[in-house]
This record gives sequence, C-alpha cells and structure tokens, in this order.
Amino acid sequence: MFQLFSMFPLLVIILEFSVIIISANGLHLYSQDRDNQLSLPSRRTVYNPKITSPVETTTWNVGHQAVVTWDLHDIPKESWKQKSMIVLGWVEQGNLNEHLDLDHPLAKDFELSDRRATITVPNVPPKDNYIVVVFGDSGNRSPAFSIKP
Repeated sequence: MFQLFSMFPLLVIILEFSVIIISANGLHLYSQDRDNQLSLPSRRTVYNPKITSPVETTTWNVGHQAVVTWDLHDIPKESWKQKSMIVLGWVEQGNLNEHLDLDHPLAKDFELSDRRATITVPNVPPKDNYIVVVFGDSGNRSPAFSIKP
C-alpha cells in the first residue's frame, strides 16, 4: 500500500509499515512497531551532490572506461560516508521519466566522499540523451550526454 500527499514545503509518503515526511528541515521516518504504533522519527540529512562529469558535451564510447565526478563543497558531515550508487538513464523532452536502469548500476557501494567513480560504459544503443544519477540519500542527475558505439 502506498499513498502520497504533498503540502508545500512538505511531502508525506505513507507506506504499509512506515511514514516518511520530507520537509525543508530534513527527512523523518516513522516506523510502525508490533503494537501498530508509530515510533519516534529517525532524522536524516538529505544531500544531493552536484554532478560535474559527465556534462552536455561529453561522449562516452561503449566498452571504454569513463569517470563520473561530483562536487562536495557543501556536504554535511553526516553524509560524508554515505554509501552510494550510480545508474544510467535517458530522458525525453517533455517527459519526466528518467528511464533509470536500477537493475544494472554502473557503480555501487562506494562512499560519496570518494568524489568520483570509474565505470565501464555498457553496451547500449547510441543516443544523445543519456544521464547518470548519483544516489546516496537522494538522487541527482547529470545533464544529458552522448554514448556512441
């Protein structure tokens, strides 16, 4: 069961056994215990690192090594050792779907503090509208770039 409510600047997500509240003050997770009571919130800092590579003029070649980099100039200390993963997706103008390939991460289990990850470009059709997303406690996508054979 999943319900979504949005009240500016607040987002409330009700799952089967927990409630997630996202506001300007952070992320709060309420979990349901065995007695069907919601526990006190677990507060987390949400951080989105700015991806610095790839950029719009980047072209990756299938099978070659590529580097994804991100800026950490404003990272909160709580997020420094946050585990992360990078996935490939693609976008279409006028469509919010990022077509993320969550089943085949380009990189995973590295720390945001690494500031970079080297990946092998997967065998995908050539396009000029690929993106990468760096996940930690939230996702942040790159500008669209190209992948060629």
